[in-house]
Amino acid sequence: MVFMGKKAGLNDLGIHKLQEYATLLEESDRYAYTPEPEAPRMLRLYSLPASAGTGSFIDGGDYEMIEVDDTVPHSADFGVPISGNSMYPRFADRQVVWVHEQPSVENGEIGIFYYEGDSYIKKFEQGRNGLLLVSINPEYKPIQITDIDSFTVFGKVVG
Repeated sequence: MVFMGKKAGLNDLGIHKLQEYATLLEESDRYAYTPEPEAPRMLRLYSLPASAGTGSFIDGGDYEMIEVDDTVPHSADFGVPISGNSMYPRFADRQVVWVHEQPSVENGEIGIFYYEGDSYIKKFEQGRNGLLLVSINPEYKPIQITDIDSFTVFGKVVG
């Protein structure tokens, strides 16, 4: 550590002694700077799964707050377990996916959706056939969304 100029009226010898003392303090573990630990990152993890199959319901209040680490994308706002295999092999039954809460998704993105009372994890497709919720697993037929259906986007799957 270097002190520039005269400190509190000290002469050159006083400044030298001040520098020696500062060096001793810096080398001592007792006076070493310890940064404050970061607050843990807490996210909602819903209890009821989103369906990767025939549909289930995410209840708005049925979740717990859990601590997550850096393996969870920083854009994630909540997690939800998956039930079923319609999104296999990308997403497996009982896997937790992390979701960025947003009111819409782009064509081709995977999201969590509310459709006619149930929640789904599906790929969103918008084309000449209208709006579709599409499974990765070809054993499942797409779900056609119409103007009269009860449909909401919970968010985009980010991990």
